[in-house]
Amino acid sequence: MTRKEKVQRAIRDIQQNHNWSWAHEIDERNKNHLDESIMFYRGKKITYREFKEVSDQMAKSLLASGFTKGSEIPICMANCPEFVMLLRAASLIGAKVNVFGAEFDEDYIAQIIKKTKAPRVFITDDVYPHLKGALDKSQIENITAFSLADSLPMGIDPYIEYDAEYYDFKNRVPKYKEEDARIQNKSDFLHLGNSIEEEVTYADVGLDDEFLITYTSGSTNATVPKGIVHNNSSLIYMGRFHDPDLSGLPATRGIRNLAHIPTHSNTDIITSISDSLMQNCEVALEPIYHQDFFIYSLMINQPHFAPATRSMYIRMCKRYNTEPQFKNVTFKNLYIPTIVGEPHSPGEEKYINATLRKAKAGINKLKGIISPTISVGGGDCEHGGLFFTLYKTYLEKLNKVRLRKGHLGLIPFNPSIEVVCLDKNGNHLGPNQYGVLAANSLCTMKEYKDNPDATKEFFVYDNCGNKYANLNVYGYIDSHGTVHMKGRVGNAISLSNGEEFPLFQINDLIAKDTKRILSSEVVFVNGAVVCNVEAMPGIKISEEALISSILQRLAKELPFEVMQKLLFKVRSFEEGYPTTGCEKRNNNALIQEGLTEDLIKGEVYEHVVILTYPFNDHKGLKRVRF
Repeated sequence: MTRKEKVQRAIRDIQQNHNWSWAHEIDERNKNHLDESIMFYRGKKITYREFKEVSDQMAKSLLASGFTKGSEIPICMANCPEFVMLLRAASLIGAKVNVFGAEFDEDYIAQIIKKTKAPRVFITDDVYPHLKGALDKSQIENITAFSLADSLPMGIDPYIEYDAEYYDFKNRVPKYKEEDARIQNKSDFLHLGNSIEEEVTYADVGLDDEFLITYTSGSTNATVPKGIVHNNSSLIYMGRFHDPDLSGLPATRGIRNLAHIPTHSNTDIITSISDSLMQNCEVALEPIYHQDFFIYSLMINQPHFAPATRSMYIRMCKRYNTEPQFKNVTFKNLYIPTIVGEPHSPGEEKYINATLRKAKAGINKLKGIISPTISVGGGDCEHGGLFFTLYKTYLEKLNKVRLRKGHLGLIPFNPSIEVVCLDKNGNHLGPNQYGVLAANSLCTMKEYKDNPDATKEFFVYDNCGNKYANLNVYGYIDSHGTVHMKGRVGNAISLSNGEEFPLFQINDLIAKDTKRILSSEVVFVNGAVVCNVEAMPGIKISEEALISSILQRLAKELPFEVMQKLLFKVRSFEEGYPTTGCEKRNNNALIQEGLTEDLIKGEVYEHVVILTYPFNDHKGLKRVRF
């Protein structure tokens, strides 16, 4: 049987025999593993049997609270066992969950809660101080507040020395109950379910019913991100297509996956939580998500699989290489380090790999110390992440497959998924031709929540009338069929001949110098093109010499009118790059930096580039001749 035939048979099987809720699917997949640990929380292991028992009681409490099939449940919780239990409980009764972030705009949060028309909102005690104003504005009558300490071993965090700086894990709910009469704790909520004597059975819902509402990363609008609606099908198809017989990857049963990305990201819910439950893995739930805490997350949870943004990995590496307290720390279990949400540069990969080798990453699983190649896992939130898997040197080394030149991009996950490259008129482009990437996926979102205009813009058509989801990024498909994702659409310079020159091409040229350049980010600021660059840690080179080396290379490759627009800023080792709430690189913040620093456009002559900047600002741009 060909792989395509296997995929088609699997799709038919899901549609005919798995047309049910997410809760039903994960129960079926774990019915023979009830006494195996499926959650790890700061030293405590929770079996599927224990998880199911508490979740069943939560389902009763949801019904007793007034939630029914089709209800929308507002949730703002950190990664803790009660969050995962609540997800299953909601699915069990046929409700859908709306998982939002505490850092969202206060009025936006109030609006989200009001629109759910819910009798109750669910939070964790770490976010209550940030939500108080929004909760008051929403006029919600009942608040269930779980504590991050509820599921700690004996109620005490054994690793408090690592995170005292970031969060006190003492139970704050009793204090909040005294201040706010609407608040109930975990015990109060579970007690509500005692009024329902009969067992809760699976609600009559199917693949096409809505289950999950999460939010975009905030790179476009950090405080008012768009809501993304996914049906049960997204999670169920995702789980099935990660099975070894379809993915071609080794079985992951028994490995520990880190869930620390904010819960309002469907990368966390689908990739870290749902996929782990589907594959009989153990989810390490980590409520603290912060660049400076990531190294502790790895130390505390000892995960095998750790999805995080490049900023998280880079910051971890910097701390590991410079702070003496980490001198003898190793990550021997970490053999699937994964960058999600955005691409990384060759220099970043080089630096991270060198650090992971130094930390003996993965040697408990792999024979000998090799360089685990960081890879982009998943696609975008709108697609649920199913349609892309990156096969890079790491897996190819394990399988002793010689790396083919140009085979470093993203490979479509299976034959049922189509990724295309289109020009602005909807024409399909040939190999290695730059255009806009679009895709069809079984896990593509249903819609943007309450935003029909954005939903309409998201879906595009080719010149034959075929419908695709617009990835909104430039890219190309090479002769091997490998997909290369580049910069966001719209970030391009309009040339005098009518053509557009994408900024990512400047970025790619800068990033080629992996000896000197760790990373770069190119943005528009008041008509100028500002190239933010960070030198490779440990390299001894002046800012002037660094920029001069970049300019000499760019001058050979870029059109003259592009060179005219260039300005540079060298970012320090300590400064790094600003990030969004999801810790992705925040280009909007880079633009604002440029606006507040009063950039002055440089003058360009035939062989001399003069970059002008307020010279009293030592962090600013430099005057360079070459």
